This record gives sequence, structure tokens and C-alpha cells, in this order.
Amino acid sequence: MFSTNLSFLIFVLQDIFLVFGTLIISYIIYFYISYFTRLNPLPGPLPLPIVGNSLAYSGDAGKLAQELREKYGDIYEIYLGSTRTVWLNRADMADKIMSANNRTSENFNLDEIGVSDKGFLFNRNLNDVIFHRKIFDKTIMTSQFGKKFVTITQSLFKELESLWKDNGCLEGDKEIDFILWMERFGFECILKLTTNFRAYALINYYNLLNYKQKVKVPESSLSSIDTEGFTKSLHAYFHILHHFFFSVKCLLRAPGKRKTTNYFLRNKDSLDSNIMNIIKLQKSQIENSSTDEPPENQDLLTQLLMSDVKDVNVRQNLVEILNVLQQIQEELVNVIGTNEVSEITLEDLNKLKYCKAVLTEGTDLHKFFEFP
Repeated sequence: MFSTNLSFLIFVLQDIFLVFGTLIISYIIYFYISYFTRLNPLPGPLPLPIVGNSLAYSGDAGKLAQELREKYGDIYEIYLGSTRTVWLNRADMADKIMSANNRTSENFNLDEIGVSDKGFLFNRNLNDVIFHRKIFDKTIMTSQFGKKFVTITQSLFKELESLWKDNGCLEGDKEIDFILWMERFGFECILKLTTNFRAYALINYYNLLNYKQKVKVPESSLSSIDTEGFTKSLHAYFHILHHFFFSVKCLLRAPGKRKTTNYFLRNKDSLDSNIMNIIKLQKSQIENSSTDEPPENQDLLTQLLMSDVKDVNVRQNLVEILNVLQQIQEELVNVIGTNEVSEITLEDLNKLKYCKAVLTEGTDLHKFFEFP
């Protein structure tokens, strides 16, 4: 009796494996038939069923795009899961394809983290994008913003330089982790420009490094915010976008990825909560303040309250070239001079033609869209 039941169980398991094997082989055949008979084929790496080319992504989208560009040219296709996407590496062709119909394709993962209906990069609502663009033209693109940006940047850099001197970074061989300092510096610049608040992230980071000789942190409306956690959340935001954009929907919470996905979601919720608290605080101050203040004296958030601002990722690869760096240094000396304590004016910045060209060339355009 036992032998009969065992034989029957083995027979059933064989049938189950046979059915699953047949389905898998059938799907693989169907996938590659669809791939090789697709409309408007473009060069690109051969995808795998279900995962597509996601395994080629190591966490650096810029590096992946550069490698594929060197191999396949300015325009190529890859598969994110079963979704075909075209990567375009020429800015002069972007205007021809970024229309209302194909600007950004649907993406469940981006919907889950709430970026497909906000901002610019992944927003599928073209009217909303146009609206935000008009607001930006009235604020960030104005001369008042440029003057304020120069003033705030110089003031914060003097504070940064003072902290470096106190820490002994400008003397001897003590190393400066420039990236970590610049993350706090950028955070302070953006916060001051957009809200006129100070979180004193530079001082807090200095105190973190020198816990025995801490600097007193001035009182601020944002004293309750953990600036270190905030800056780390901002830094992780780009990793969050990459993780969700390049992940296959069915594998997003698979073993091995579930922990990372949940961590990124908690990180984003914390970031959203901090940003909303700042906006609410600023909104209450605007409602209780005088409305007679001229626009040029207002902070950016007062001018575009509740608007969504996205950062731009700039990779200055050209600066690594020695002759380019030398020309940049020569232009800075010719325009600004060698006096380290002299004030930089907006007129000086307008004269830096070569520096502006290098920044323009060093800015990568990454635009992803679905192609039938």
C-alpha cells in the first residue's frame, strides 16, 4: 500500500514538473519570438526572460549608460523586466520625442514611491510639468535669484572654511572628505534659498567629527530636525529612484531584495515627512507675516510654495582632463583674481564663459521612455 502511494506521488510530481517545465520553455520561446520580430528594432544587449537586462545594472546608471553608448551608439534599447525602453544619448534629439504622448511611460514601481505625478523627470502629466516650468521661469531663472544664490553661497563657504580651519584641515596633511562636506553644504544652500531657514548642517557635522570640542549650534526653527539623517536621506534618494526604476515589479519584494526595498521606502517616508514639516512651518510664517515684502527679498519657497523641485545630477567628467582643468583655472584667475577673500559678483560669474561651457558639457541627460 505504501509503495503504491509513493509511486502515485512520484508520478504526480513528475507531471507537475513536466507542466511547469513546458510552461517555462513555452514562455522562453514566446519571449524570444516576440523579441526578434519586434517593430522598429534597435541595437542593444540581448535580454533574458522576466528580468530583461536588469542584471547588467550594478547601481551606477551613468556608468551603465556610458558602457552601452560606447558599444551600441547614441541610441539603443534595453529591457527593464519585460518592458522595452530606449535610451537616447543626444540632447538635440530629445525635443523630437518628448511629446505629450510618449514623454514617460507607465511604471508601477515609480507609482509606488509617488514620483510619477510630481516634479519633472518622471511626471506623466504634461500639463503639470508645463505649470511647474512656468513657475521656475518666474523664480529660479530671474536675476534676483542669481544674486541671492551668489550671496548665500559665499556666506556659507566662509562658514565652511572657518570650520575647516578650526578642525585643522587647512594645515598639515589632515584629509578632508570633500564629498561629505559638500553634501551638507549643498543641503544648507538649498534650504536657505528655498525657505530662508538654517539647519546648521555644517556645524552639526563638525560637532560629529569633533565631539570633544563642539561648536555651539545657534537656535533655529528647524532645531528639532536631525540634519545628519536628513542629508543622508537626500543622498539616498537617488539610490531609491535607481532601485525602483531598474527593478522588475514581480521581483521587487523577492527574497534578497525585500529588505532593501522596505529600507528605501522607510527612508523616503522619513524624507517626505521632514520636507512637509518644513513646508508647513514656512507656510505658517508666510500667513502670519507682512505681505508688503518685495519679491526680491523673499525666499524661493515663498514664491513657489508647494512646488516640487528636483535636483540635477551633474557629472564633471571633463574636469578630469588636465588641459580643461588648466583652462578653468586660468579663466578663474583672469576674471576673479588671486585674492582669496574678495567678493564674487554676479557680473564675474557672467564672464566665466569657459566654465559655463564645461558645466554644460559635463551635464548628462538621462531620459527613459517606452518605445513600441
